[in-house]
Amino acid sequence: MLAAAVVEAVEGTSAYAGSVFLRSRDRRSIVLAATCGVPPSLLGGWRLIAAGSPIPVAVAYTSGRTVHLASAEETMRFYPQLAVALPYAFGSCSVPVRASDGALFGALAIVWPAAPGSEGLSKAQRRHLRSVAGRLGDALAELHARTGVPVEWEPGTAAVETPAHSAAAVQVGLFDWDLGSGILSADDTFCAVFGLDP
Repeated sequence: MLAAAVVEAVEGTSAYAGSVFLRSRDRRSIVLAATCGVPPSLLGGWRLIAAGSPIPVAVAYTSGRTVHLASAEETMRFYPQLAVALPYAFGSCSVPVRASDGALFGALAIVWPAAPGSEGLSKAQRRHLRSVAGRLGDALAELHARTGVPVEWEPGTAAVETPAHSAAAVQVGLFDWDLGSGILSADDTFCAVFGLDP
Protein backbone atom coordinates (compact mmCIF):
# COMPACT_ATOMS: atom_id res chain seq x y z
CA MET A 1 0.00 0.00 0.00
CA LEU A 2 2.82 2.43 0.88
CA ALA A 3 4.87 1.53 -2.19
CA ALA A 4 1.86 1.84 -4.51
CA ALA A 5 1.02 5.29 -3.13
CA VAL A 6 4.52 6.70 -3.49
CA VAL A 7 4.88 5.28 -7.03
CA GLU A 8 1.51 6.78 -8.02
CA ALA A 9 2.57 10.14 -6.56
CA VAL A 10 5.88 10.15 -8.45
CA GLU A 11 4.46 8.98 -11.76
CA GLY A 12 1.38 11.23 -11.61
CA THR A 13 3.47 14.36 -11.13
CA SER A 14 6.54 13.47 -13.26
CA ALA A 15 8.73 13.80 -10.16
CA TYR A 16 11.95 11.83 -9.94
CA ALA A 17 11.61 10.68 -6.34
CA GLY A 18 9.11 10.48 -3.53
CA SER A 19 8.81 9.30 0.06
CA VAL A 20 6.14 8.48 2.60
CA PHE A 21 6.81 9.28 6.24
CA LEU A 22 4.59 7.80 8.96
CA ARG A 23 4.22 8.98 12.54
CA SER A 24 6.26 7.33 15.26
CA ARG A 25 4.69 5.69 18.30
CA ASP A 26 5.29 8.75 20.49
CA ARG A 27 4.03 11.11 17.72
CA ARG A 28 7.09 13.31 18.18
CA SER A 29 8.68 12.18 14.91
CA ILE A 30 7.90 11.03 11.42
CA VAL A 31 9.81 8.06 10.07
CA LEU A 32 10.71 7.15 6.48
CA ALA A 33 8.38 4.26 5.60
CA ALA A 34 8.58 4.03 1.79
CA THR A 35 10.59 5.59 -0.97
CA CYS A 36 10.61 5.60 -4.76
CA GLY A 37 13.37 6.80 -7.04
CA VAL A 38 16.06 7.16 -4.37
CA PRO A 39 17.53 4.42 -2.20
CA PRO A 40 16.89 4.81 1.54
CA SER A 41 20.66 4.64 2.12
CA LEU A 42 21.00 8.06 0.44
CA LEU A 43 18.39 9.54 2.75
CA GLY A 44 20.60 8.95 5.81
CA GLY A 45 19.64 11.77 8.18
CA TRP A 46 16.14 12.01 6.69
CA ARG A 47 15.00 8.61 8.00
CA LEU A 48 13.77 10.09 11.27
CA ILE A 49 12.56 13.70 11.37
CA ALA A 50 11.35 15.46 14.49
CA ALA A 51 7.74 16.56 13.95
CA GLY A 52 8.64 20.12 14.96
CA SER A 53 11.54 20.43 12.48
CA PRO A 54 11.50 23.31 10.02
CA ILE A 55 11.58 20.81 7.14
CA PRO A 56 8.76 20.89 4.53
CA VAL A 57 7.62 17.29 5.09
CA ALA A 58 7.46 17.84 8.88
CA VAL A 59 5.62 21.13 8.40
CA ALA A 60 3.07 19.39 6.14
CA TYR A 61 2.59 16.75 8.83
CA THR A 62 2.18 19.13 11.79
CA SER A 63 0.21 21.85 9.98
CA GLY A 64 -1.96 19.57 7.87
CA ARG A 65 -1.26 21.80 4.84
CA THR A 66 0.46 21.34 1.49
CA VAL A 67 3.99 22.76 1.33
CA HIS A 68 4.82 23.46 -2.33
CA LEU A 69 8.28 24.80 -3.18
CA ALA A 70 8.51 25.37 -6.93
CA SER A 71 12.25 25.96 -7.15
CA ALA A 72 15.57 26.13 -5.33
CA GLU A 73 14.98 29.87 -4.87
CA GLU A 74 11.71 29.25 -3.00
CA THR A 75 13.38 26.58 -0.91
CA MET A 76 16.16 29.02 0.01
CA ARG A 77 13.66 31.77 0.86
CA PHE A 78 11.37 29.68 3.08
CA TYR A 79 13.65 26.84 4.28
CA PRO A 80 17.25 28.08 4.07
CA GLN A 81 18.60 25.27 6.27
CA LEU A 82 17.23 22.72 3.78
CA ALA A 83 18.74 24.61 0.83
CA VAL A 84 22.14 24.60 2.54
CA ALA A 85 21.89 20.87 3.30
CA LEU A 86 20.75 20.02 -0.25
CA PRO A 87 22.23 22.66 -2.59
CA TYR A 88 20.62 21.31 -5.76
CA ALA A 89 18.11 22.81 -8.18
CA PHE A 90 14.97 20.95 -7.15
CA GLY A 91 11.37 21.64 -6.35
CA SER A 92 9.36 19.75 -3.77
CA CYS A 93 5.83 19.25 -2.57
CA SER A 94 4.83 17.72 0.76
CA VAL A 95 1.26 16.85 1.73
CA PRO A 96 -0.24 15.35 4.88
CA VAL A 97 -1.41 11.72 4.80
CA ARG A 98 -4.82 12.14 6.40
CA ALA A 99 -7.93 9.94 6.37
CA SER A 100 -11.41 11.29 5.61
CA ASP A 101 -12.24 11.05 9.32
CA GLY A 102 -9.36 13.44 10.12
CA ALA A 103 -6.85 10.86 11.41
CA LEU A 104 -3.35 12.06 10.56
CA PHE A 105 -0.81 9.32 9.79
CA GLY A 106 2.17 11.10 8.26
CA ALA A 107 3.21 12.97 5.13
CA LEU A 108 4.02 12.27 1.49
CA ALA A 109 6.77 14.22 -0.29
CA ILE A 110 8.04 14.34 -3.87
CA VAL A 111 10.96 16.12 -5.54
CA TRP A 112 11.72 17.05 -9.16
CA PRO A 113 14.48 18.94 -10.99
CA ALA A 114 13.57 22.62 -11.21
CA ALA A 115 15.15 25.29 -13.34
CA PRO A 116 15.35 28.85 -11.97
CA GLY A 117 11.99 30.58 -12.17
CA SER A 118 10.14 27.27 -12.37
CA GLU A 119 6.41 27.33 -11.60
CA GLY A 120 6.58 23.92 -9.94
CA LEU A 121 3.60 21.60 -9.91
CA SER A 122 0.38 22.59 -11.62
CA LYS A 123 -2.82 22.83 -9.56
CA ALA A 124 -3.94 19.53 -11.11
CA GLN A 125 -0.67 17.83 -10.06
CA ARG A 126 -1.02 19.15 -6.50
CA ARG A 127 -4.61 17.93 -6.42
CA HIS A 128 -3.41 14.52 -7.63
CA LEU A 129 -0.79 14.40 -4.88
CA ARG A 130 -3.35 15.32 -2.20
CA SER A 131 -5.72 12.70 -3.61
CA VAL A 132 -3.05 9.99 -3.43
CA ALA A 133 -2.23 10.99 0.17
CA GLY A 134 -5.93 11.03 1.08
CA ARG A 135 -6.54 7.56 -0.36
CA LEU A 136 -3.48 6.30 1.50
CA GLY A 137 -4.81 7.87 4.71
CA ASP A 138 -8.19 6.17 4.22
CA ALA A 139 -6.49 2.81 3.53
CA LEU A 140 -4.38 3.15 6.69
CA ALA A 141 -7.48 4.07 8.73
CA GLU A 142 -9.28 1.02 7.33
CA LEU A 143 -6.27 -1.18 8.16
CA HIS A 144 -6.28 0.14 11.73
CA ALA A 145 -10.05 -0.39 12.08
CA ARG A 146 -9.80 -3.94 10.71
CA THR A 147 -6.76 -5.09 12.71
CA GLY A 148 -6.70 -2.80 15.73
CA VAL A 149 -2.95 -2.39 15.18
CA PRO A 150 -1.79 1.25 15.48
CA VAL A 151 -0.48 2.76 12.26
CA GLU A 152 2.99 3.92 13.19
CA TRP A 153 6.51 3.31 11.96
CA GLU A 154 9.48 2.79 14.19
CA PRO A 155 12.95 4.20 13.41
CA GLY A 156 14.60 0.76 13.24
CA THR A 157 12.10 -0.53 10.67
CA ALA A 158 13.39 -0.72 7.11
CA ALA A 159 11.75 1.50 4.52
CA VAL A 160 9.98 -0.04 1.53
CA GLU A 161 12.01 0.82 -1.57
CA THR A 162 10.55 0.96 -5.07
CA PRO A 163 12.65 1.92 -8.08
CA ALA A 164 11.19 4.76 -10.12
CA HIS A 165 10.38 4.25 -13.77
CA SER A 166 13.46 5.22 -15.69
CA ALA A 167 13.66 7.88 -18.29
CA ALA A 168 16.50 7.93 -20.77
CA ALA A 169 19.73 7.77 -18.78
CA VAL A 170 21.53 10.12 -21.14
CA GLN A 171 20.24 12.94 -23.28
CA VAL A 172 22.34 13.91 -26.26
CA GLY A 173 21.85 17.16 -28.08
CA LEU A 174 23.51 18.33 -31.26
CA PHE A 175 24.98 21.74 -31.98
CA ASP A 176 26.94 23.50 -34.68
CA TRP A 177 29.28 26.32 -33.75
CA ASP A 178 30.40 28.56 -36.61
CA LEU A 179 33.69 29.89 -35.28
CA GLY A 180 33.89 32.58 -37.94
CA SER A 181 30.57 34.19 -37.07
CA GLY A 182 30.34 32.96 -33.49
CA ILE A 183 26.82 31.63 -34.13
CA LEU A 184 25.80 28.52 -32.23
CA SER A 185 22.91 26.50 -33.67
CA ALA A 186 21.43 23.77 -31.49
CA ASP A 187 18.63 21.24 -31.60
CA ASP A 188 15.77 21.06 -29.08
CA THR A 189 17.43 18.32 -27.00
CA PHE A 190 20.61 20.40 -26.60
CA CYS A 191 18.49 23.35 -25.46
CA ALA A 192 16.58 21.14 -22.98
CA VAL A 193 19.82 19.74 -21.49
CA PHE A 194 21.11 23.26 -20.85
CA GLY A 195 17.76 24.73 -19.81
CA LEU A 196 17.54 27.08 -22.81
CA ASP A 197 14.46 28.03 -24.76
CA PRO A 198 14.60 26.62 -28.32
